[in-house]
Amino acid sequence: HEVIFAGVDTDLYRPGPAKVPGRVVYLGRLLPHKGVEHLIDAIPTGAHLTVIGRVHDQEYFDHLQSRAAGRPVEFVTSAADDRVIELLASAQVFVLPSVYEDFRGRRQALPELVGLVLLEAMACGTPVICTDVGGMPEIVTGGKTGFVVEPSSGPVIAAALAPLLDDPDRAAAMGSAAREDVLARFTWDAVARRCLDQYRSDA
Repeated sequence: HEVIFAGVDTDLYRPGPAKVPGRVVYLGRLLPHKGVEHLIDAIPTGAHLTVIGRVHDQEYFDHLQSRAAGRPVEFVTSAADDRVIELLASAQVFVLPSVYEDFRGRRQALPELVGLVLLEAMACGTPVICTDVGGMPEIVTGGKTGFVVEPSSGPVIAAALAPLLDDPDRAAAMGSAAREDVLARFTWDAVARRCLDQYRSDA
């Protein structure tokens, strides 16, 4: 069997004119299994986090706002697509910190399948950090296009953020590698070719 992943529109999701030093971005629904509180805890002095997503659980959103009090965190709960792409492209790092066990102590059997937003960020030339949850580690090549870390740990995310935030050249190189990986494996043309190849091999 071969796993054929979804694709991303690389004409729409593409690198922007410049990175904003210290900008870390999260994009996704604001639900407990996303583990955003651990990312908030991980943001170091001198960096800033933009959390983009609609509020689907008010109690969880209140928890995140409380966790972010006094920290360099901005919540964007409504944004046009072009603004989202601008933020993805200008980020120094993108993080998807999904967890198996949420802040209420509830366990999620499969919190992430692929994490399409990882592909969108990578297509924008941004290196990514994801947790070792669901299918996400199959998207990110550790040390080349980003880092895969254990879930539910602010300090672990902070340790992965440090080399990218402290070394913009390394972050830029990994972002370029991420874009190239998407162009090679995750365009809709590449997905279609894989589907056709699979049908031919099964024939």
